[in-house]
Amino acid sequence: MQNQDEYEKKYTSLVNRFNTVESRLKEVKARIVDKQMRHDEVEYFIEDLKKQDLLTVFDENVWLSMVYYLIVHQDGKVDIIFLDGSVMKVDE
Repeated sequence: MQNQDEYEKKYTSLVNRFNTVESRLKEVKARIVDKQMRHDEVEYFIEDLKKQDLLTVFDENVWLSMVYYLIVHQDGKVDIIFLDGSVMKVDE
């Protein structure tokens, strides 16, 4: 039989564990939603590209619709992060 102190410790431990797991679950769900949104954006982009003629020159709109963001490092290197989450590293 547990006394009240043991019960409180066990209960507090379980509540803390639950809160930690619940917080992690929310983070994972948010990441899943983000990845699904990116996936959908890439799918729409690919469908739009299929409808167009072959690109023979640089198209700023196509570029901007593919790139999520850039990271420019102090040494001049650039990381290009695409909508699908892939990364392209570019040296000077």
